[in-house]
Amino acid sequence: QIEVIYYYRLKDTSALVHHYKEGTSESLSADVMINGKVDDEYTTTVATDIPSKYELVAEPDNKAGTMTVEQTVVTYYYRLKETGVNVHYYKEGTTEKVSEDVEITGRVDDTYTTTPATNVASKYELIEAPANATGTMTEDRITVIYYYRLKDTSVLVHHYLEGTTTSLSADVTINGQIDDEYTTTAAGDIPEQYELVEEPDNKAGTMTKEQIVVTYYYQ
Repeated sequence: QIEVIYYYRLKDTSALVHHYKEGTSESLSADVMINGKVDDEYTTTVATDIPSKYELVAEPDNKAGTMTVEQTVVTYYYRLKETGVNVHYYKEGTTEKVSEDVEITGRVDDTYTTTPATNVASKYELIEAPANATGTMTEDRITVIYYYRLKDTSVLVHHYLEGTTTSLSADVTINGQIDDEYTTTAAGDIPEQYELVEEPDNKAGTMTKEQIVVTYYYQ
């Protein structure tokens, strides 16, 4: 009696692993091929060479399993990380706010644009737009600071003959910025035959956006 034996083996198969940018078939890391036979167990892992600005969206449901006759395809999707821009509006040389902060959110490599605040008190002026007022978002949050300063202003002091605009002493201009305190005095070179009528009510005070005019009258 002749005995004939047929031997069978499990078929060769494989698992193909992709590392794609979310929503695309753009590879962020080389494909990985895991070779084996039907019914072999397989395990896949996240790629270790993905640029740091990307994060894994989620682990695929079939990241591990059992090989089948048909090739198993495992796809890891990655997306750019969330990040943002913090915009501050500060008084020059301080962290004193002249307007509330603004936060811009996005993802790494997004472009951003910031603007000066629209509700800053009129007594302030923007020094200059910051160098990073516009740009591209990075992994680290970007800080943009707009600095404002009080506007320049002045006090003009006249020394007039009473009831006229005839000067008895040269005008004096006191330069400063809005909210600066100022003090004025009677002129020291008035001819001795004249006397001060009275001190003006605004001889001292706080500078304003509009120039303050202080007039001393003499008789």
